Amino acid sequence: MRLLNTKSLELSRPYVPNEVPDYAILSHRWNTEEVTFADLSNTRIVQPESQARTKNGFAKIQGACKRALNDGYDWIWIDSCCIDKSSSAELQEAINSMWRYYAESNVCYVYLADVPDSEAGWGSIFAKSEWFTRGWTLQELIAPTYVEFFAENWVAIGTKFERYQQIAEITSIDSDVLIRVHTIEKFSAAERLSWASHRNVTREEDEAYSLLGLFDVNMPLLYGEGREKAFFRLQEAIYNATADHSMFLFRHSQHKLAQPLLASSPASFCDRLGCDSCASRGSQNTSSSFRYRDIIASDRWITQAHEQIMTTVTTTRNEVTTVLPLLDYQLVFNKLEFFDREAPRPITTHVAVLNHTLEKYPQGAFCLLLERHPYLDICIRKNDLPAVLPHLGDSVSQIEKTKLLICPILSTKNHENCIQTLFSVDSDLFHVEAWDAEGSKNRLFISGQPEQKSDFKILARNSDTAENSVKYQSKRKDMSSSSDFQGWVAHDPSAADGNMKWGEYTPKNFESTDIEMEISHCGVCGSDIHTLRSGWGPSDYPLVVGHEIIGKVTRVGDDVKDLKVGDRVGVGAQSDCCESCRPCKSKQESNCNSFVMTYNAKYKSGDKAQGGYAKKWRGPASFAIPIPEGLPSEYAAPLMCGGVTVYNPLVTYGAGPGKRVGVVGIGGLGHFALLFAKALGCDEVVAISRSSSKKADAMELGADRFIATGEDPEWMTKNANGLDIIISTISGGFALDQYLNLLDVNGTFVQLGAPDDPLPSFSPMGLIFKNLKIAGSLIGTRQHIADMLELAKKTNLKAWVQVRPMSEANDVVVDFEKGLPRYRYVLKN
Repeated sequence: MRLLNTKSLELSRPYVPNEVPDYAILSHRWNTEEVTFADLSNTRIVQPESQARTKNGFAKIQGACKRALNDGYDWIWIDSCCIDKSSSAELQEAINSMWRYYAESNVCYVYLADVPDSEAGWGSIFAKSEWFTRGWTLQELIAPTYVEFFAENWVAIGTKFERYQQIAEITSIDSDVLIRVHTIEKFSAAERLSWASHRNVTREEDEAYSLLGLFDVNMPLLYGEGREKAFFRLQEAIYNATADHSMFLFRHSQHKLAQPLLASSPASFCDRLGCDSCASRGSQNTSSSFRYRDIIASDRWITQAHEQIMTTVTTTRNEVTTVLPLLDYQLVFNKLEFFDREAPRPITTHVAVLNHTLEKYPQGAFCLLLERHPYLDICIRKNDLPAVLPHLGDSVSQIEKTKLLICPILSTKNHENCIQTLFSVDSDLFHVEAWDAEGSKNRLFISGQPEQKSDFKILARNSDTAENSVKYQSKRKDMSSSSDFQGWVAHDPSAADGNMKWGEYTPKNFESTDIEMEISHCGVCGSDIHTLRSGWGPSDYPLVVGHEIIGKVTRVGDDVKDLKVGDRVGVGAQSDCCESCRPCKSKQESNCNSFVMTYNAKYKSGDKAQGGYAKKWRGPASFAIPIPEGLPSEYAAPLMCGGVTVYNPLVTYGAGPGKRVGVVGIGGLGHFALLFAKALGCDEVVAISRSSSKKADAMELGADRFIATGEDPEWMTKNANGLDIIISTISGGFALDQYLNLLDVNGTFVQLGAPDDPLPSFSPMGLIFKNLKIAGSLIGTRQHIADMLELAKKTNLKAWVQVRPMSEANDVVVDFEKGLPRYRYVLKN
């Protein structure tokens, strides 16, 4: 967390949570030409030539700082300029911490640019301010203890406590939350979501992301996933944290026959009577004679007897699996209370008991109406109001506890025709073992004789008509040994959220130049997570990631000469090349024109390359590097990509005795750079980071000095001309000119981190007068890897790794995204 100094208008160094001084915070509606972090970083804002001073948003920054200073605060936090949005990691951290930032502030200033001073903020003009309609401002209103409102020219127009009744009417937020009679945890998930039902955002995914703090949950930010997927993920996170079944009680839906279990947006929870905008979104699940607010404000069970009945909901992408208690509808229908007694009852076979009830039925429970399929172990939720069972205890002995798939999360296309899709196969060789609901991803498991090569055809049709049938047919490839290939398979970008599925996958066809290995270890690399999410363009799903693979050879092709069964080998980020282009002929195959990555790529044959989050690996023997005896596999694995990525530029640009090396960024790659710079015998190794939070680690890794650029304003002057090589592992948010100033004559700056934006501008005079070079580097060649492994063995170099079971791969991916590894994860079979 960075703060803005209210006197100098300069940014502070990043603070860790227990060091943050007293500060004010600004809540505002963003407009054009906001002052950004880059504006404050490039030039001092007090200088007349500062571009920030010419922006429309500068006056707002000035006004907020002046107000805070008058109130005795030296520091203020403003979201538009205190977050480095060029750093995806910093943006992720800021959004997941936003509630805490506002809750821990001493005062929150709400600036209403559309409320004229002449109105003094009283009357309807206050209620019509756009600030009350924005998604992000919901938590900015609730989280801080003290909130003060200001009109256009910073005229004070009251506090949250003074105007809480009017604010409650404007926002539909319970006034008890505003004046802190009750904490937010007292309110059901459905009621909290209803507060967001009429709020707008600029980026559609922010409809979900802006609500993270409201439920004290975290999740990765995947801009581009769309509104509905983001909201599904939010609900999944809320379930995992609360098991709050009130979320099943949404009011509006696009589906008319059968209902999904999860809502598609906060608007589904609107509790405003006669709301035309919400009614236009789809069908309404409550009668006009009953207040929906009474349902979402329902009480959570607290008695021990009830808690013993309930079990936690478990969720995966697009479905919810649970062990909800079920009751036979015929046994309880005459005991149920229906909210709309006049409405016809849908066909119902069971009711699912939820952990919420109405205040007047403390021993009762809400029930969802379900129709159980006569042949398949599924239930369809019916589109009707929930019912209430007033006395649950009378029916406890009749409860059936069966694991069911509550379905479907329907396709938005053709949701009228909610019929399960049935499959049949026109060959004796294959048998379809699973069904799926229309609109969900097909989950077909086809079994047959492993050695059989045959055409096959699958016919899929809706059970109510044969007119919409679709045929799938293909030539079955040689599946020899393919059943042995099992791993963590990614099927869509949600895999990056921990939704990989363990199962079989198809390896490349075995060729005479290939090997197979039994995988013992596989390192986890940032590239894995980017590929799982399609972060570098659409990934070729289904796929298995992992390119820091160690294992023992179990099969060799006839033309493999240098390896034998039993050899321990490693495979890095590259698994094939053409061997004929100019880079290949000059032993620079990592720059080959036909570079084949170890996963998410295709070999010359057209077969897909699959990675190492698996039991076995199959691929070209020429890229399987022998592991020196005495080098433990858990330390060798992360060297195959992360290690060689820094080793290559270090040796290429002469790191060794007589050289002084600086390493920018102390993370996964940075920690390797410190280890190898020391192992290569450099005269001095200098760690460079924004704060000193990792200083102790850096010194233990081999650094001789540490520079904290965010804590010493004279760091550049003090360390000028002191380095021969700089290895930059960070992706953005740095001033290139300042780092170049650290280099001595003939120095080299090497960029390894892949920035989303172009490199910052810099003066070429430093390059010219000091003969400096700016270079980039990809991974490394096979020779680089072999030499690096020998050096690691010789110097007893040990990466800082945390070994986790292969079975925990989903958890490891999520933990990696949170920045928890110190400094590399390794999966072990």
